[in-house]
This record gives sequence, structure tokens and C-alpha cells, in this order.
Amino acid sequence: MPPRRKPKPRPRSRSHVAKRRIKRSNLMTKDGSVLYIKFKNTQPRMDSEGKEYKRFFKLETLTNALEKQIRTNDKFVLSSIRQVLGSMTIRNIDAEMVQESKYRFTFRLKLQSENRKQATFGLVVAKNNQECSEIVKREHSLMRILHERVPKCVVEPLKGGTIFLPDRHRRAEQDRDIYAYMTMWTGGFHELDIQSSGNLALKSPRLTRMTPAQTQAAKRRMIEIIVRTYDPNRRNAMSIPLVPVGDFIAAKQTKGTPQLKISACTDMQNRVSPAKLIHRIVDADWKIKKQVYCLMPGDPAEFVQALTNALGKEDAMDWLSQYRKAVKSKRLPELPRLDLYTLDQLNIP
Repeated sequence: MPPRRKPKPRPRSRSHVAKRRIKRSNLMTKDGSVLYIKFKNTQPRMDSEGKEYKRFFKLETLTNALEKQIRTNDKFVLSSIRQVLGSMTIRNIDAEMVQESKYRFTFRLKLQSENRKQATFGLVVAKNNQECSEIVKREHSLMRILHERVPKCVVEPLKGGTIFLPDRHRRAEQDRDIYAYMTMWTGGFHELDIQSSGNLALKSPRLTRMTPAQTQAAKRRMIEIIVRTYDPNRRNAMSIPLVPVGDFIAAKQTKGTPQLKISACTDMQNRVSPAKLIHRIVDADWKIKKQVYCLMPGDPAEFVQALTNALGKEDAMDWLSQYRKAVKSKRLPELPRLDLYTLDQLNIP
């Protein structure tokens, strides 16, 4: 039997070396600095009914496209960061998906510079290149308007632009440009949720449930913020949210009035009188898990207090007086939550 031949050693794969070189070169940004980007918590999220949100593309497609764009042809992400922090060299970006809705994703970007200085920003990304991009683009412009009116109550928007998403099968007609914009990050604030009891809760790492009293105080604060966005000269204000509490974020309450901010606004109401704005706030409700959740606090006195906090006592009474006259003259329908009898009990002239 002839001796068994010794197998020849397999040559080292040049393609493996080439891949490593490509990957290493991709870590370089346009200005030549090394940048590492990591995405996490991109799993599907559920809506208030427990159904998974619809996605129009794989999230890996978005993360790869955003990663490539930041390193090559970025026009709004790094420029927004440098607009706030100056010309510092960024080494690491940890992008965590913190919120998903019907039309957008929200990422928290944690940055670290070469001097180990840290900062945090927000990134809002549309879920497709059609109606969702239109909504996010309009939201970006409206958030700028609201931030100019009430900067302490609105998340500050920064620059915006598009992210190019190539088709996975390299079909040029299927390539997409989706809209996105950067924001300042409000540390300590979290997304709100409605519990089966009707009370609110903070979607913090550990779910923080609010008491009934805290929920009523949060509703009062929401109404106060909506009223503060009203421009009496242009007679417009932010629209009532299409999703309950979806346009607000809140911080953990310790003492006093809870801290809330507007994190999204997709529409503005024009040609709105003070009486009509009150009517829309009182009439606002949503059906959640076979229950009706209303924006109006259970105690009408809390509603009056919200108007007083936003406008001052004299103007608040003037608004309520206009509303009472509009309801009494049948120009506005009478609502059970704030009917004429309740207005009389509140001593509204």
C-alpha cells in the first residue's frame, strides 16, 4: 500500500484580507478621523393595543445606511453635533432605539470624544420615504416654531436631512431617501404610557406608575403646554395629539407639578379662537384597550388651574367667559365634561 500523501496547506484567502481592509477603511470619516458606531435595542415595539408596529424595511438596512452616510457624505448628523459642541473629534457613537411609533423611530445617540467627553443627542427617523417622511419633515418644521414660542416646554430640534437607503437587491428604482432630523436630548425624560387603570406611567428602565393624583397633575400640565403654544395674533396652536400622550415625554415626579415636554407635533390648528381651543381640549378623548381616555382632568377646577397657569387669572377668566358665551349661544355644542352648569359652579361670568 503506497504511503498516504500529505495534504498541501491551503493558501491564505486574499479575499479575507481584502474584507478586513475594506472594513478598516470604512471606520474613517470624511475628515480622516476614526469613528466607531454601535446600534442596539432595535427589536420590534408594540403599540397601546399590544400589536407590533409595521416596518417598511429591515432595520439593519437603516443602520448600515446611516453608518455609511455618517462616515462618508453626512450633511446633518455630525454638523448638528458640532453646532452644539464645537469642532471636537468624535470617537464613539452608541445609537439606542428608545421609541417607535406608527411613522417614526427615535434613537438616543451617546457620543464620546477623543478627550473622553460625553454628550447625548436624539435622532428622529421616518419609517418610509413616502407619507412617513412627509410627516417627519412637517414635524421638524413645526417643532422649530413651537420651540421658538415655548423653549422650556419643547424638545429643541437641530438640523435635518435625508438618509439614502439602497435596495437590498440593487434595483435602482427601489432606492429610497427617508427624512430624519437631530434634536437635543432631554436627560431624565421618558415616554408616557397609559395603564389599564387609566393612570399614566413612565416607560423608564423600570416602569414607573403614576398615582391618580399624579395623573391628573400630568393632564393639567399637558393642557397648560397646549395653551402656551397658542399664538393670539396668528390664532393658531398645536393640534390635539392623534395618539394619547404620544407627543409628550415626562420626568419622574418628586414634588410639585410633573415635568413634561413636547417631543412631537405633526399638525397645527389655524383660525382657532380661544373658545374653540377650549372646546377641542375638553372634547379630546381616545379609545385605548376598550376604555375611553380623555385629556380633560376629572376635576374641572384642575382645568381652570391649567388655564390660569398658562395665561394668568384675568386672561383665563376671559377665555372661559368667551367659551361660556359660545356654548350658550349654540355656536359650540355643550359638552358634559364642561357644561353650563359646571361653568356656573366655577363662577365663570
